[in-house]
Amino acid sequence: MKNRSWLLALHLCICFSAHAGLEEGLAAFKAENYSTAFIELSPLAEAGNAAAQNAVGLMYQWGKGAEKNPKLAFSNTESSALQGYADAQLELGTLYYSGNGVTKDVVQAVNWWKKASDQGVPRASHNIALMYSYGTGVPQDYRQSVAYYRKAIEAGLWASVFNLGVIYASGAPGVPKDLMMSYVVFSVASPNDSASAGHRGIVESRMTPSQLLRAKEVASKLKLGSPLPKEVN
Repeated sequence: MKNRSWLLALHLCICFSAHAGLEEGLAAFKAENYSTAFIELSPLAEAGNAAAQNAVGLMYQWGKGAEKNPKLAFSNTESSALQGYADAQLELGTLYYSGNGVTKDVVQAVNWWKKASDQGVPRASHNIALMYSYGTGVPQDYRQSVAYYRKAIEAGLWASVFNLGVIYASGAPGVPKDLMMSYVVFSVASPNDSASAGHRGIVESRMTPSQLLRAKEVASKLKLGSPLPKEVN
């Protein structure tokens, strides 16, 4: 009985120690203290911790805290992504897209970005939208592109605002031109997004007074991260 109690205490001690090491390592990583982060996280990555593997993979990729090693960057990122770690799924898609540490494979890139998008990673949704716009790794499909841009914007990613606004402003195969929706989309852009502001002005000049009044009314109730209306009428 005493032996069992001692073993339980040892197990708890090891678990608490590993948890503390993970927290310290991730805190150091966030603070860009990469040498400390690598020392703390490497053993945990080798033991299979997904968060540690993701961070270690990035450090190998950047050459910070460790010598740059594309192969180890890929293997750590892949191990983390296979465990369902969303940030690693985003990064793994990027590695496949760029061919960094692995043979370039745009189909795999899309597959991993979709997994990350399904977990709510807005940058992954943005990347998929681009792929559908250009027909890279997937058949060209502007309706899908619009859907993923909207998903990214509703998750708070300002980078998707300009692209979606332009698609609505000009129209695309399968996506009718919609100046009112374009105006609304451009309106949720960051105040520092001069490109979106400029294009909103162009769209505004092409709208009727009644269209502009209605679009402004809808836009006034929205901000980046708000659900976008399906249409404005």
